[in-house]
Parts: sequence; C-alpha cells; structure tokens
Amino acid sequence: MDWDPVQCRLSPGTRVKALIINLLVDRQALYHVADFYRDQDLEVLFGAEQQVRAEELNDDALGRALDKLAATTIALTAATHDVPIEGLHVDTTSISVQGAYDGEGALEITFGTSQGSPSGPQAVSHWPDSNQRGAPHFGPESERQHQR
Repeated sequence: MDWDPVQCRLSPGTRVKALIINLLVDRQALYHVADFYRDQDLEVLFGAEQQVRAEELNDDALGRALDKLAATTIALTAATHDVPIEGLHVDTTSISVQGAYDGEGALEITFGTSQGSPSGPQAVSHWPDSNQRGAPHFGPESERQHQR
C-alpha cells in the first residue's frame, strides 16, 4: 500500500496490524482502540524502531487505514479480473418485510438487519449500485458476493 510517511508517520499496514491485534485480544469499538493500546507494551507489539504511540491509533487514523486497505484490495481485484471500476457506487440496504415467504424468488428474504442483528425482522438485503454512466444493478446480497 502506498502512503506518504511525511503526512502520516505510521503505515496503513501498522494500523491494520493494530486493529487485528485488538480484534484478537479485546475487540474494542474503533473509537476505543487507542484506549486499549494505552495499557499495552507497544515496543513489544510493534517493535522499538516503530515508536508507535497509542494516540496514533485513534479511530480517524484507523478508519483511513481501512479505507486505504479497501481501495487497494478493490484495485488489485479489479486489475486481476479485468473489471472496470471507474465511477462505481455501491450502497448496502435492507428493507424490513412482514408475512410468509415460501420458495425461491427474485429477492432473497433473510432475517436480520443491515447492522448485523441476525435475530431481527425479516428483510430483503440487496446491493444497489451503478456505474459511471448511471446504469443501475439491483441484486440480492448473496448474488453480489459472487460478482465481486
């Protein structure tokens, strides 16, 4: 991943490593990760040469690292599979529904919400997106997973 060490001393990779460590040890919300690292031996975790400080692992910096990781992953995947990505817009949405839904249909009816609660109401999960010309595509989430 490219980054400008003049504007941001820690690499996105170091910040993603911090997220992974936190996820495995204490799983804090993004805005609490810096607090988690205030009580850790950062030299042991990241090496003395990095000179990582807990305040450098704040939610804004970690969010930018995740954005960088996502952009890099999308670019590499698109290049590998020769998929044009210029101007692609994706928005995840779930619509709550009621009633009995039997059999297969054009929409995938699941339980839960877009916030991840598996015991929530019945919902239609889909990923509406459009390319730079504005041509829309609507499909169930499971279908979109295979197309990415």
